[in-house]
Amino acid sequence: MKPASLILLQVVTSLSTTARFAAFKDYLAAQQSTMIAELEELDGAAVFGRDEWRRDDGSRGVTRVIQDGALIEKGCVSTSFVSGELTPQRAVAM
Repeated sequence: MKPASLILLQVVTSLSTTARFAAFKDYLAAQQSTMIAELEELDGAAVFGRDEWRRDDGSRGVTRVIQDGALIEKGCVSTSFVSGELTPQRAVAM
């Protein structure tokens, strides 16, 4: 039996670039949700807040913050998907 990650890789590589990026965004969003659930379970007291943002160019993100927990004083799990042209100046700054 093939591992799920290998099956996912085979499916994703058969898609167009746009579809691959969409699949990758979905994968990262699912990973964020998994991390949130695991950290909330470990902490046992606090829960993550949720702050979503979107821009007109299609960029979007989700910031999840937890604080004042039994184990975690303050933490954050964020995802950002930014669209647009990468200028040479911005590339150097990265």
